[in-house]
Amino acid sequence: MGFASETEWALMVSIVGILVGLFFTGIIGAIAWWQWHSYATLDRRIEERDATLIDSVGTRIEKVLDAPQGSVIVPFVTATVVQTQPVGQPSHQEVIGSATDGAQQYQ
Repeated sequence: MGFASETEWALMVSIVGILVGLFFTGIIGAIAWWQWHSYATLDRRIEERDATLIDSVGTRIEKVLDAPQGSVIVPFVTATVVQTQPVGQPSHQEVIGSATDGAQQYQ
């Protein structure tokens, strides 16, 4: 039994290199799919107003974007859902003041 020729050796190295490249490409593709799937699932649950999303262990809250001014995140406190004014009902609150002076009052 003799050693493989230089051409055969180069072919084997090329094949192994291609297989390693395909392996890492598959891993990167799987990670990209997992991220996309997580965001798509989160978006769907938000659109459906899934109440279990608030207390879900798998949900990580980074920032509250649509909270009233002065709202804070208090760790280790159970979240509660507060009933808001139904959509379509006019608010009886008016803003008095102008945008130029910055002084606004609610009535």
